[in-house]
Amino acid sequence: MTREEFIKRKIKEKGVTLKDYARMINMPYSTLLSMLAGNLGGASLDNVVRICNGLDTNIGVLQSPNMDPSAENGMSNLSEREKKLVRQYRKAGSMQDAVDKLLEANGSDEAKALEGKAAVANARLAYELFENKFANDPRWAALEAKGAKKQRPLWASTGTKNAAYSDCKYVDELVAPFVVNTMPEKTLNALADHGNGAPSIKGTYEESHAIMNKLADLGINIKDVTDKLEADGVAAFIKSWDTVLADVQAGIDRVNG
Repeated sequence: MTREEFIKRKIKEKGVTLKDYARMINMPYSTLLSMLAGNLGGASLDNVVRICNGLDTNIGVLQSPNMDPSAENGMSNLSEREKKLVRQYRKAGSMQDAVDKLLEANGSDEAKALEGKAAVANARLAYELFENKFANDPRWAALEAKGAKKQRPLWASTGTKNAAYSDCKYVDELVAPFVVNTMPEKTLNALADHGNGAPSIKGTYEESHAIMNKLADLGINIKDVTDKLEADGVAAFIKSWDTVLADVQAGIDRVNG
């Protein structure tokens, strides 16, 4: 029995569906689906613990020799739509990539019209929160009077991965006061060559909210997408850090040996 099959059986014994169980443990349904379709080994420890705690199961059980992690293909019991959702999630490397793949899987004209818009809309709404917080929170006025500086929004690593979009997309479409943009050198050179750089966030909030609402109407939950990307990103950083530690330790061992 695979670990995924074990967890599915335990959830079934609770008398609830996978979707209901995801709701019970406050986990996005798509995240649970992806984990149980063979991605348990790459899931964050926090998510695995959350699943086990909800089932009154010790996480150590999943390391039992009776569990077969090599058989983690676990999608046989999913519907075709759910399989498609899981496959699209696994291929995604950025928020826009993840949403675009889900829109492609949907295939409707409405979905096609939303491709390439989610990430910018999401960032613009984050900036709206920034503006509202510092404009309306009385605690900030008191702090500013004492010399405090605003914590500025950061748009990080804003290179464009999809060749169908402008190579300045995540710079030109996210220009506003106080932001910091850590763009790769390639993007910086493209911006210097043919970028716009004019303010581009002010006046876009209504449109950005409408984009998010349309995505929700198509069954795309942005929190599900960002939770998955966050977990994958943290796992990748941990893997890189562990590699560095292993290399350092190997060097120490060589010197001491």
